[in-house]
Amino acid sequence: MVLAILLSTILSGAFVKVIELKYSWGLILKYILLFFPMSLGIGLFAFLLIPNTIKDWKKNNIKSVLLVISISIFFFFSFYIDSLFQDIELAVTMGFIGLLLALGYLFLRNFWVVYSALFIIMLVNTLADNKYDEYSYWVVIISSLLSLTILTFDFIKNNRIKITNLSIE
Repeated sequence: MVLAILLSTILSGAFVKVIELKYSWGLILKYILLFFPMSLGIGLFAFLLIPNTIKDWKKNNIKSVLLVISISIFFFFSFYIDSLFQDIELAVTMGFIGLLLALGYLFLRNFWVVYSALFIIMLVNTLADNKYDEYSYWVVIISSLLSLTILTFDFIKNNRIKITNLSIE
């Protein structure tokens, strides 16, 4: 996880560029609110949907390798398509970062830790690109609130299921 963050933010020069741009705290907040739901969508797909699709990956080494490769390929194609098939270098880089994050997920098996690394990576690199400054605050606030609402309902649902299962036992 640390290697993925270091390679994609520090060694790529993105972190230095963010510092040079001297963003205001208000603009940084806008980017945080913008990239919370964006990175959450990618993270949910990569670290919850793909692992739930590959049965018994925790018990089988071949399926664990398949999981890591699948997540890496997902990152490659996601960012290649996002660039409208224009930026193969970004796609390869993100495929490699996806590989590192997938390895982190394989060993940690904790969505929130891997998602946090993904969020930091996406946030710093997007701040360095400096292309979402003009986004409306209302759009990013509404999308963040919708994402938090979905997470809250899922949390409540999962806790009810756990409580119901405990009372049955």
